[in-house]
Amino acid sequence: MSVATLERTRHMQLDVTDRFSAAARLVAAECYGRDGVFAYQAFDWVNSALFDGRLPVPMILWELTAHGKCLGWTRASRDRSPRIQMHPSTLGGTEKTNPWGVPPDVLGPAYALDVLIHECMHVSVEILLGGSNGPTSHNNPRWVGEVQRVGNLLGLDFVAGRSVTKRVPVESGELGPSGKPKTRTTRMTEDGATVPFHAVYTFPHGVREELGQADAYYRSKHLPFDNVLTGPCHTQLDVTEIIGGSE
Repeated sequence: MSVATLERTRHMQLDVTDRFSAAARLVAAECYGRDGVFAYQAFDWVNSALFDGRLPVPMILWELTAHGKCLGWTRASRDRSPRIQMHPSTLGGTEKTNPWGVPPDVLGPAYALDVLIHECMHVSVEILLGGSNGPTSHNNPRWVGEVQRVGNLLGLDFVAGRSVTKRVPVESGELGPSGKPKTRTTRMTEDGATVPFHAVYTFPHGVREELGQADAYYRSKHLPFDNVLTGPCHTQLDVTEIIGGSE
């Protein structure tokens, strides 16, 4: 293929990408109003601040997830644009009295932003990093690596780790035929991690909870970018200072 043909192909790809981005934003605004506009304002910030602008633009839907079980859901592949589904109650709502065990007054734009960050990390793993390389979409080195990288950018001080199987002595201290303590198999977070795997699985929310920062952050409703739901950015601080912040 000639250089000229490669260049034409590249321009065609960029044109398709630009048209899809514009169309997705239009559909979101028309279908979901201010929530749809907010979704792409949030995505643009997430992509720029946390992924160096490398994520493909997804179709972001504010729709009930299957059985209302998930906060968000993502389908990403290299042959089509990603699709991210956000549960409307992440912005606050009445679908359930106490959705997902999260206090209702914690839900809102800041909480929804964390859900979007989580879903964008799945897009990153699948499209930028080559896909999950472990037993689950969360329990694999690439996801854990993204949790650590993004967590550092958010100013969260922790060490992430996978869930691993280990043999540990039984609680009774009973000895086996060899005279050594009997053991059992259990799952635990790998050595060196400073937060349990559940926090890694539910990052960023789970890590904020473990660090004791979640309530103050979510209730502040101050986001690091101008948006239609909370208004202008209230600070000129950088991403680490805005998101990490101390209580």
